[in-house]
Amino acid sequence: MKLFSWARSVVSALLQRTRVEGETEEELRAHVQHRADDLERLGMTRTEAERRARIEFGGHESFKEECREALSTRILEVFLQDLRFSFRMLRKSPGFAAVAILTLALGIGANTAIFTLLDQILLRSLPVQDPQQLVLLDLVGHPYGNSSGDSVLSYPMYRDLQEHNEVFSGMFGHRSTTTSLSFGVQAERVRVELVSGTYFSVLGVRPALGRALTPEADQVPNGEPLVVLNYAFWKERWGGDLGIVGKTLLVNNRNSTVVGVAQAGFDGVEADRAANLFVPIMMQEAFMGERKTPLLTDRRTRWMQAFGRLKPGATIEQAKAALQPLTHAMLEMEVKQPAFNHASAYDREEFLKSWMNVLPGSKGFSYTRNDLTTPLWV
Repeated sequence: MKLFSWARSVVSALLQRTRVEGETEEELRAHVQHRADDLERLGMTRTEAERRARIEFGGHESFKEECREALSTRILEVFLQDLRFSFRMLRKSPGFAAVAILTLALGIGANTAIFTLLDQILLRSLPVQDPQQLVLLDLVGHPYGNSSGDSVLSYPMYRDLQEHNEVFSGMFGHRSTTTSLSFGVQAERVRVELVSGTYFSVLGVRPALGRALTPEADQVPNGEPLVVLNYAFWKERWGGDLGIVGKTLLVNNRNSTVVGVAQAGFDGVEADRAANLFVPIMMQEAFMGERKTPLLTDRRTRWMQAFGRLKPGATIEQAKAALQPLTHAMLEMEVKQPAFNHASAYDREEFLKSWMNVLPGSKGFSYTRNDLTTPLWV
């Protein structure tokens, strides 16, 4: 506010400078003439009297300089003079000027882009409640089956961890994919997050409109299709229509009911791939296709990520230590299943050596972060 007031006063002074300097010049001339009149009455010639009067009052220019500084315009005048000088120099060497300007533009643009990416991928935490308490689980070791993505678990393992761990106040699962969306006469490809019913509650993300998905959405595979919209996507596509809740959208050729809009600024847990829609993970088959063994029951296919929220006071190292007995018990159970009937002794042994790593989850997950962390810092 003070800066604005100062700038306004400077502009006002500049606009009035000509008038003020004219008045100052006129006043100085009057004083000199009056003093010369006095000296002339004392016997001096007119020429000598005017010369002596000017000496007594000093130089006009130095006095006007003091007036300019009193009006707070001196700094701006110097800047404008330097700016005019710079333009004259650039005009004399247009080729050099063009190269210099282009170099500056490219340098500033590149640095802005890199810093934006650095901030988004490496520095910025998720806009959720207490993001420092979030962790991402990563089963490390020799898999026996299929694995699709980084830091992924099978859905049955996620449910076992959710039900039997003692270090998390809550857990949620998710998987990102793309699908088709039709509304009215428009159709487009959008990014969707398949999420468990605990997703929004564990993250502490509240709905801006309607409601979020709840644990009841995890009960029935391929049950009632529900949709929560991304806030920015809702604003862009529907202009912030408050009547969007309850409407039906055609998502991947299935009629889906909009139940809510997520809070502003939340784009999902993948830092470099904003989700437009959030749908129940129970709808996996509709979005990822039918399989011989459904992914919701297949322990041999790792395809979804599992996040946990640490209990107050718990650390990542404590969580890692607490999860190993539970993880080993699950592996021992799995290796006795029919899927391992034809596994070699080596495969069994290596599979049982797997262990559960616990990674910081405050910034969510990003494939770009995994691939470009070092280059971005450099």
